[in-house]
Amino acid sequence: PCCPEHSTVSAASWETLLMEWSPVRGADLYETRAVDANEVILCNDTAPRCALSDLTCNARYSVVIIPCNDVSGCNLTCSPQTHETAPCMPEITAVSQINMSSSSVLVSWTSDNTAANYTVSVIGLVGDTHVCHSNGTSCLVSNLPCGSEYEVSATASTSAGESMPSYTVPLETAPCCPDNLTVSQVTQAMTNVTWSLANGAQTYIASLSSPRGHAQCHTMETGCVMGCITCGTNYTVSLEAISRTGHETECTYHGFSA
Repeated sequence: PCCPEHSTVSAASWETLLMEWSPVRGADLYETRAVDANEVILCNDTAPRCALSDLTCNARYSVVIIPCNDVSGCNLTCSPQTHETAPCMPEITAVSQINMSSSSVLVSWTSDNTAANYTVSVIGLVGDTHVCHSNGTSCLVSNLPCGSEYEVSATASTSAGESMPSYTVPLETAPCCPDNLTVSQVTQAMTNVTWSLANGAQTYIASLSSPRGHAQCHTMETGCVMGCITCGTNYTVSLEAISRTGHETECTYHGFSA
């Protein structure tokens, strides 16, 4: 039989190529063969279409359609075509919060395809999704709200298609600072410090600092009483908000005079 004409190829998935061509007169069977450096994938069918499955991602295949019949055998002179599969899925290697004040996160990954474009998705609650794009191996996601939890994933894309999403990596941004903090003197040497709840914080460390002394408390509540306060002394008031996984945020407030 003559070689097929008007063949088309489309990516059904990152590991499957769908081949279609015009029927050939006298052909009883079509053998579609995909060859790369490491393997040969075969598909035999009587119909003028075939799905080449279980292909290797990020690979270049030489694909040929061979028509056959029972009388004259197979036509082995048909010209092959070259087709690429979609890139392999990236592997996220690090998710690092590099700017606590603006909650910027640097996402890094490894990939076998240096020519691919990458999309990083940072997905939180409904409607809280952040995206960045890169043609390298890292991407900066900015303006994430404090005290939030996300799932981070990455995909690679080329003209051949889009990869499977990477395995997700959990992300927790640093806790927020409490909006309000109040210091009131209970006695000459004892002070009560209270504050509002902070998103993402599980524990707090409140501190009163001065050149003449230092007082501190560590609590899961929204307030504590501190002693050993020296009269007539100006103190710097600070609070450290700590998440359940150990992320910390330093918060500094107005001074306090005993």
